[in-house]
Amino acid sequence: FEDARSVEAKYKLVNEYGLRGVSYWVLAKPFPENWQVLDNMFNIEKVIPAR
Repeated sequence: FEDARSVEAKYKLVNEYGLRGVSYWVLAKPFPENWQVLDNMFNIEKVIPAR
């Protein structure tokens, strides 16, 4: 189970290690607070694949 605290801890590692991005996949019931943490910590760019 991922909650806002657990995803925030993982996202902090992204900055600590200088990683260039993250992904987030929801298998079961979504947890909206996780998306808020992601939005607050990073500049989100939606990528649309070329046709």
